[in-house]
Amino acid sequence: MKKSIIRVIQIALVLVVLYSSYKIHDYYQTYKSHNEMHKEIVNINSRWEEVVKIDKADIFEEKEIESKEDELAISRISYLQNEYPEIIGWITIPGTNIDYPFVKGADNEYYLNHDYKGNYNVFGAVFMEKDNDIDFSDQNTILYGHNIRTGKFFHELTTKYRKSEFVKENNIIEITHMGGYDEYEIFAVYSADPMEKFRTPNYSDEELNLLIEKINEKNEIDGEIPEDFNEILTLQTCIENDKRLVIHAKKLIEK
Repeated sequence: MKKSIIRVIQIALVLVVLYSSYKIHDYYQTYKSHNEMHKEIVNINSRWEEVVKIDKADIFEEKEIESKEDELAISRISYLQNEYPEIIGWITIPGTNIDYPFVKGADNEYYLNHDYKGNYNVFGAVFMEKDNDIDFSDQNTILYGHNIRTGKFFHELTTKYRKSEFVKENNIIEITHMGGYDEYEIFAVYSADPMEKFRTPNYSDEELNLLIEKINEKNEIDGEIPEDFNEILTLQTCIENDKRLVIHAKKLIEK
């Protein structure tokens, strides 16, 4: 009887080791696939930069553009779309390693576990809220990204942006999209329950008042909510205890 119990324990331990080895291998392959894809996107972006240096006139087709930055932004995204048609923009946060393209799906589930090419990958992609317009014309535009512990996607939001001193020195989010180039200034960082109304594209007056009350109550940094709560960018990622880290930023109008 004792030998049988020992045998069962041995078999169980072997199964645990085999399962753990499989999970480690699977994670490594996923991580490797993500890195290869991101390198490919970065290389495409580098080729675009070379094209710009060679002959700007050949790639600037838009006629009514407010600034050279807008012109460059539109040409950049257009160039990336030749290889990755689903890409609609690029987010960069100076002071972090957040420097990624983003996409938009028919729902908010697909890009949780698919990459920019549409391949299955548990790291997913940075993506826009399905109900937002891609021109950033909504009252509140939301971008989602996983909190990957190895530092990928929106992980650094959770490690750096809950500190007011860091935010003071690194409070700008850069967005490149088919409408041009925009900068957003961070004014709020807080944790929220998944069902709270921080990710609504457009609010009624009553809904907006409730949101502002909630932001004032929860804000973890020294930020001032803009009087004109329009052209807001919201970033969301997961944190501990099934909470969400929420970052709100206001569009800077001056080019």
